[in-house]
Amino acid sequence: MDITIRFTDNESDLNLVLPPDTTVFELRKKIKRERPNLESSFLRFIKAGRILHDSQTLGQSFTETLNETPENEGTRFIHCLVSDIEAVEGQEPMVGLFLDKSSSLKLNGI
Repeated sequence: MDITIRFTDNESDLNLVLPPDTTVFELRKKIKRERPNLESSFLRFIKAGRILHDSQTLGQSFTETLNETPENEGTRFIHCLVSDIEAVEGQEPMVGLFLDKSSSLKLNGI
């Protein structure tokens, strides 16, 4: 599959050729190898307005979002949100509201 990763920051697009059974987790690792400056960044992938999860394959991602088949010709785009939020590999950072020790609401990650 020909895939173009389009970044939300000032990174230039990254063109990749990957098999349809590549997982989003493997995609993340590949991008971090190709772009060492993103090694410590958190990467979140979006296709057709949906967040792609680590266990999804690229073939599934395109089939589920656009009723495409992995065999279709042409380049496919995935948007990559780059964040400085540190995350444990394989886990997403907590985003949303939480209570701190004083029980007041704090906004986290937004």
